[in-house]
Amino acid sequence: MSTSVPSSTSGLVTRQEFNRLSEEFRDLRHNMEAHYNLMYNNLCTEMAQRYNTMYNDVYCRISRLEESSDETNNRPSSSTVSTQTKSSTVSTKTYKPNKQRCYPTDSQAMALKSAFHSNEQPTPDKMKKMSVDLDMDYQRLKTWFHNQRQIKKRKR
Repeated sequence: MSTSVPSSTSGLVTRQEFNRLSEEFRDLRHNMEAHYNLMYNNLCTEMAQRYNTMYNDVYCRISRLEESSDETNNRPSSSTVSTQTKSSTVSTKTYKPNKQRCYPTDSQAMALKSAFHSNEQPTPDKMKKMSVDLDMDYQRLKTWFHNQRQIKKRKR
């Protein structure tokens, strides 16, 4: 049985030409797979970043709403937990639930960075105005500026 492949010009392709074409095809396929994987990874990264931004934005808004409802209802933010055994209560602890981290959105981060470059230590009044403009909690904004000053100090 012959191992040659029909060609459009002469009718048959030599084994050497067939191997060369096969190698070119393998290289082309490898390059296409690499390009596809790169595009897929970039897309996954972009989708993960968008998801994290959206999740953090929604979580921060919900946290602010819960904090404001706690203040209006005068509910204490800490709660009491009792652990029970078969016979009686073993201990009672008072704990404050941990707050989850809230990251500034991209637009908030850009505004904060430009404000930091113009003035590293804004007055409390300026920070309060900025917190309203950026729809951020004042304490978060204050902490952000403090952290940026510490990062800059560490880099010196």
